[in-house]
Parts: sequence; C-alpha cells; structure tokens
Amino acid sequence: MIFNSLELLWSLQAHADFIQGLSITSDGKYLASISDDRSMKIWRLAKTPIHLSTFTCDYEMTSCSIAENGQVFVAGDTSGQVHFLRLERKQSDAVDIRSWYGTRNALSNNKM
Repeated sequence: MIFNSLELLWSLQAHADFIQGLSITSDGKYLASISDDRSMKIWRLAKTPIHLSTFTCDYEMTSCSIAENGQVFVAGDTSGQVHFLRLERKQSDAVDIRSWYGTRNALSNNKM
C-alpha cells in the first residue's frame, strides 16, 4: 500500500522549551512528552488529546519510555537520575502521576 499524503490529527502546545523526546503506548492510548523545561507531560489520546498530568524535576529531561501496561512511565534527566512514575486514578476520576522511585546509582524502592 502506498500513501500519498499525511493528515494532521493534532498539534499540541505542550512545553515551554525544546521537546527532547516522545513515547506512545503500543495501543495508541497514551503519549508522554519530555522537555528542556524540566517536565514530562502525559496525554490520553482520544478524539481530542487530554492532558492528564505533569511531572517536573530539577533538571532537563533527556529520554522517556512507557511500559507495555501503559501505566508506568520512565524518564531520564541530565543529572543522571531515572524517574519511574505510575499513572494513578483519583477518586474524582481524574488522574495523577506519582514518582515512586529514582536515584542516580541505585533504585531506592523495588516496587514494580
């Protein structure tokens, strides 16, 4: 099959600085974006993308990935830290992203 054109689905004004990385779940439901603005933003992709949560740290983020379960997000920053984050549903049906561990040299908590 040959495609002759692309259709723009969305453009997101997501960050205040250069975007360093993007990661999308294999089912296409979630997108993570990281930036030099020291943030990772999580989006649910539907008919219209919905911003779910933002995680910020003290350094620019350089890489990100999403686990196959679509609930664990991982980001690395320029200090050498790796941040493991879990998407959690709040009682109000809103969601929050929680950092549950990440250190420069070793994992400080083995919950995974």
